[in-house]
Amino acid sequence: MYATVSHWEFEKFTDEMSEEAETKILPMLKKLGALNAYAIQTGDHTSMVVTIYPSKEVCNGAMAKIAEVRSEAGDTFSMTMVKAEQGSVVAQM
Repeated sequence: MYATVSHWEFEKFTDEMSEEAETKILPMLKKLGALNAYAIQTGDHTSMVVTIYPSKEVCNGAMAKIAEVRSEAGDTFSMTMVKAEQGSVVAQM
């Protein structure tokens, strides 16, 4: 398995942000081949998205669309992506 993690900052977390993640962004990630995807509010002004893919190849195939969605989400909700990381899942429960 292979994972991506994006870290975000924003002025205020809104219900609209949560709804957009649940109804549009996470289902789109699933359509691109993700096994699971999670939007996690980590603080009053921060969040992260963790996405699990079956392989690095599937993830790489989805990256162009993911970059587009990240840009749109940033513009729509005045969010800034602080950093993005990806790598092999080395343990699971």
